[in-house]
Amino acid sequence: MKKLFIIILSFFILSSSCLYAQSEEEGKKIYNEGLELYSKYDYKGALVKFEEALKIFKKTFYAEGISSTLGNMGMIYSNLGDYKSALKYCNDALEMCRSNVFKDVKGEGKNLVNIGLIYANMGDYKKSLQSYEGAMDIFKRLDDLQGQGKVCVSMGNLYSDLGDYDKALEYYEEGLDVAKRTGDLQGEAINLTNMGSVYEKFGDYIQALTYDNQALEITRKMGYTGGEAKNLANIGNVYNSLGDYQKALEYYNQAIEIKRKMGDAKNEAFDLNNIGDIYYDLSEYDKALECFNKSLKIKKTIGLSADSTLANIGKVYLARGELKKAYELFTSLEHPVYSGICLGKYYLATKEYGEAKASFFNILEDLEKNRDAYVVVSYIGLGMSEEGLKNYKEAEKYYKKAVDFLERQRDSLTQSQRKNFFEGHVEGFSRLAPYEGLVRIYHYLNRDSEGLLYGESTKARLFAEEIARKYEGSDCRLPEEISIKERTIINKIASLYKQMEEAYKNDNKDKIKELTAMLTPLKEEKEKFVSQLRQNYPEYASIMYPKPLKPEEIKLNDEEVIIEYEVTDRETVGWLIKKGQIVKTVTISVTKQSLTGLVREYRSIFEDVKDVAALGKFKPETGKKLYDLLLKPLVSEIKNEKIIIIPDEILGILPFEALICDMLSAVKMVQGKFGPCPEGIKYTGDRYNISYYQSASSLTMMRTLNKGKAIKGLFAIGDPVFNEQDDRLKGTAVTPQKYGFLSLQGLGQGMTEFQRLPQTGELLTGVSAIFPGEITSLSGTEATLTGLKSKNLADYRYLLFATHGILDNDIPYIKEPALVLCLVNNNDDGFLTMSRVMDMKMGADVAVLSACKTGLGKTVSGEGTMGMGRAFQYAGVKNVLMSLWSVETVSTNMMIEKYFECLKPGKSSREALKEARAYIRKEGYGHPFYWAPFILVGD
Repeated sequence: MKKLFIIILSFFILSSSCLYAQSEEEGKKIYNEGLELYSKYDYKGALVKFEEALKIFKKTFYAEGISSTLGNMGMIYSNLGDYKSALKYCNDALEMCRSNVFKDVKGEGKNLVNIGLIYANMGDYKKSLQSYEGAMDIFKRLDDLQGQGKVCVSMGNLYSDLGDYDKALEYYEEGLDVAKRTGDLQGEAINLTNMGSVYEKFGDYIQALTYDNQALEITRKMGYTGGEAKNLANIGNVYNSLGDYQKALEYYNQAIEIKRKMGDAKNEAFDLNNIGDIYYDLSEYDKALECFNKSLKIKKTIGLSADSTLANIGKVYLARGELKKAYELFTSLEHPVYSGICLGKYYLATKEYGEAKASFFNILEDLEKNRDAYVVVSYIGLGMSEEGLKNYKEAEKYYKKAVDFLERQRDSLTQSQRKNFFEGHVEGFSRLAPYEGLVRIYHYLNRDSEGLLYGESTKARLFAEEIARKYEGSDCRLPEEISIKERTIINKIASLYKQMEEAYKNDNKDKIKELTAMLTPLKEEKEKFVSQLRQNYPEYASIMYPKPLKPEEIKLNDEEVIIEYEVTDRETVGWLIKKGQIVKTVTISVTKQSLTGLVREYRSIFEDVKDVAALGKFKPETGKKLYDLLLKPLVSEIKNEKIIIIPDEILGILPFEALICDMLSAVKMVQGKFGPCPEGIKYTGDRYNISYYQSASSLTMMRTLNKGKAIKGLFAIGDPVFNEQDDRLKGTAVTPQKYGFLSLQGLGQGMTEFQRLPQTGELLTGVSAIFPGEITSLSGTEATLTGLKSKNLADYRYLLFATHGILDNDIPYIKEPALVLCLVNNNDDGFLTMSRVMDMKMGADVAVLSACKTGLGKTVSGEGTMGMGRAFQYAGVKNVLMSLWSVETVSTNMMIEKYFECLKPGKSSREALKEARAYIRKEGYGHPFYWAPFILVGD
């Protein structure tokens, strides 16, 4: 787990210059020895020294020494997690400062800050805030700007903990201003660092990097090595979030190098563990093992508990199938929770379900009693164990407990933190595991309607959060005051949940009772608010607060059926739905891993076609096997109805039309007009009329919402200028476009990465003939993002985008699919991202994304692949035609032109696509590589 460094200030870890009482030389010497030990994180050794010094200071009535030592001891106990003792010592120091004997008003303010920090660590944010406000009053009376600035940092940290990031930023900005005015470079660095951490939580990685790099420059300039290490680690965190793991590792390793020089072995060990986790997630198990072993050696040397690292080493062995080594490590663990979880996972892997059940059950009581977050691991493990033992009722009980826990946990997160919640894992278990388990269990118990609800619940919500809030700050067309109210309610609930968790950890029953009383009316307020949203802003509410639908609530026409899938680790469940009921449910006995392998094997021939000869490697047997697994058990109940496929996970990149429903025993590859082509095959698309949707709930949502009717003809954009070498720029001044704070020329392969697509210009010419006088088009240097935004796309019935498409991470810092527009001589970055599409208003019947891989994107657990098409649907487009692999331009142009020819007289999108496919196949493009990449998402 990566660690965000919000820098915390402790006033009473003082330098030796603070103690200059001549008669206290001996005490001062011992005191400074304590400071040295503290700087090396030897808290217990430091305590011994401070206790010795305190005795001397008390004997000689040295008030400043007594006060300072008490404050330092309080903060050490806070670092050790003994908050009761911490408060005692800091309050004693506070009373000393307030006494008439000493009367140190400034020291009083400093102690109040430290007391506020302790309360914040305890989760008692109300008392923490009171202490900080008291300190601020003192520093304002003293006109102590530096003290005010340090309180601003503490207040910012408090509001960051509460999830109120806007308020946190206000205090950090105020603290930064004070630091600049007083020439406090360290204060500048601290505030910049903390602001970077907040922006990372927002998902605004560019801004986070900007602040982190500014802080790094200051800490290096002033030789503040501890701050430098934290800045480097934070930058590593940002690159980790961006998916740039190599860059993240580079910064993490720089941070570790500094910690080694500082002698900070403890945090070096923790960082090595985190780096090992990155390698583990990347399946680079040898490197992960190397890091874990280094961490283990350090922990043993300095006397830290090593169970967590041993557990990590064991999980590597388990992943590599080295079961004996894993078992030996797991049985050596002293920590009962680590031991129970690890052994339970081991027994699940070996299918010894009885032993797995015993392992997870043995730790359950203590986890529930202590409100430990690992309890969800025990619930999931018990659900899987009982399912393996075929005790389905018991499995249902534990899976539902896990779901309830995860829903409460998710409810405690802020909006920006929720978007990737279901992608996460808890001790190796996917957070989706209990939902998927319930889908299976309810099928075994003949309660398929309930199973469908759990399959739909994650699909609908992930569609909403991945598209509608791709990044923090987009409020999806809500009025500002309503959006602010929404965030306020959510953040208040998140704050109370966080405080409640702290109260449970500290066994503070009175605090738990108080917080529960505060939470109940807030949750009622949220329910009332959401109800009002559904009434006043139905589109937003249906996106952001979707309700999974029962079969009878799904909006289907009589001539339509839904085939929906839920891919789970053990098997896949498929439902056939028509006329408001589940007609048939099947269990497809293939693991997620095997199904993924089959889909990738079948797609492999379509993905990397360098020349027509490669088409001869087509594997019809794999296409037939996938048909037999996925469709054959369900289509027996289908007559002439249109099929809407709702895929899941890897199935989101599978063109079902290209699956093979019938084939000769020996398929021949004959030389066709445009390369080898299989003969003796009947494809699913020849027999059935197919389209796609991301979930049944979103299908109903889109059909229910009133999007209006576009009346104009066609808007088309294509053949943009990508680089300064383009012939169309001869004789003109060229300004390369900047992206973010980096020039495209600095991104790896540079601007030559995008080659011109002249055939897309030919496509625009071709469709112009179909819509004479009814087309608006932009090409060349006019095909800019700014030019696109200047058009009212809501007026057009048809939209066409003919250009390059990119996926997540194809270009650094663009973390979502996008269409590439003009990149030179313009005032924008040139990328039409999913987020930007979502912010637009459209009303088209059809949007055609004639680019490579526009139907692909971020693979999200629980929903499969999220592509550009879904963003266009949110923007108001009813149907989206998009591609699943890199397309061949000539056949694509022919098919798109034919598609528009069929649409114009009034044929449906399904009919038009079927005719367009048939047309190019007759023209010699019979291989599915040519006609199968485009799928229709919509009606």
